[in-house]
This record gives sequence, C-alpha cells and structure tokens, in this order.
Amino acid sequence: MISSTGGTATITASSPGAGGAISGSAKLTYRSRSISVVTDNSSIWSGSSANVTVQVKDASGGALAGQTVTLSGTDVSFGKANGTTDSSGKYKTTFTSTTQATPPPSRTITASSSSAGGTVSASASFTVKRTLNYRISVASNRLALGETTTASMTVQNSMGYALAGVSVKYSVGTGLAITGAQSGTTNSSGVFSTTVRRTGDFESRGPAYEPSSYVGAVVDGDPGNSPSVSVYAK
Repeated sequence: MISSTGGTATITASSPGAGGAISGSAKLTYRSRSISVVTDNSSIWSGSSANVTVQVKDASGGALAGQTVTLSGTDVSFGKANGTTDSSGKYKTTFTSTTQATPPPSRTITASSSSAGGTVSASASFTVKRTLNYRISVASNRLALGETTTASMTVQNSMGYALAGVSVKYSVGTGLAITGAQSGTTNSSGVFSTTVRRTGDFESRGPAYEPSSYVGAVVDGDPGNSPSVSVYAK
C-alpha cells in the first residue's frame, strides 16, 4: 500500500532456472497527494456565511479531479460538507458561523480527502466577529428622594442569543448615585444589574421639561456602545 505521507518502496523480481534463481530489484520514490483549504474571509460575523475552497493536487502539483472531500468544524455548518473535486482539483461550498461564544473566538475548518493511498488533511482558521444588541432599563423611572431602583443591561448577539461575560460599566447623572456594583460582566442570561439611589435634585431644562437625570453604561469597553435611560422626579 502506498502511504499518503510519501516515502520509498523496493520492487524485487526473481526467476528460477536450471542454473539457479536470479533476481533484481529497483527502488521507487513516491510522494503524497497534497490538500489545502482556503476561506474567502478570515473574519466573519456570527451567523453569517462565506465561501471555502479545497484544493487537491498530485505529487507534481497537478490538479486531481474526482477526489472525495469531507469538511468538518466546531460551531460551523456547511452548505454541503461532502463532495468531489472538479476538473481543476477544487471543491467549493459555503460555511456559516453558528457560534454563540464570547469573547470573539477563533474557529477551524478541516478538510480531508481519502484514497487508496491514505488520507490527507489541512485546516484553515477564521475569527468570529460579534454584533452586540443591547438595551438598558430601570425597574422604576420615577424616584422620590432616597428611593432606589434596579438598573439592568441586557446584551445579546446578532442571532438573539444572550452573551455572557460582556463588560458593563454604569454611570449616572446629577441627583443619582450608584449604590450597587458600578462595573461587572453579564451573566449567563446576558444581564448585568446594579442599584441606583436618588440622592438629590434632578436637573431642570426649563418649564417645558420635567426635572430628570439619567442612568447610562458603556458596553464592552467601547464608548460607542453607551445607551442611557432617563429617570424623573416623583
């Protein structure tokens, strides 16, 4: 059997005769097939798709058609995980990131091809980017002096799944104080909560507006992710 890893083999021939047996041998050097896998994008959004191409070649670098290819990966789905190479020695399909993990993880796609000579395989990695969907809320948006309320930040990914371990840091406006934890990370439900107390007067922007303050937060350490909610005087 010829190994997929390459090597050498010896061929021996012999022939018996009246004068005695004669024999001879020759050495044959052989090399394996090669396989490679390439993705169109090295970084994709969670829940989105991209193309993957597998190339199978012979020992001389020529394209090998009709080779069986199998694709596998964790938290990855494929348009078609099994197929055969075309006349250019390539097999193409799509892959979709199905991961819900946080922080953004790296995932690997592995392609393998088997024949009588054995199995060859190769891998390619890609990073999953996450889209954060978040909202901030308070249990009560009207507070009398000295009253408290619970502020909660809920974080999900683009697929609507809760994201645990995302950093949240709260801030408040005039007349409010954070009496719980100011910063922390979301739990398995994608939520991080704290307690806020009204400690003084709220700002007044004129007779047409109610006196108000706010509870805000920075999500994932990015000032661009900084929702807030208004709190009014009771």
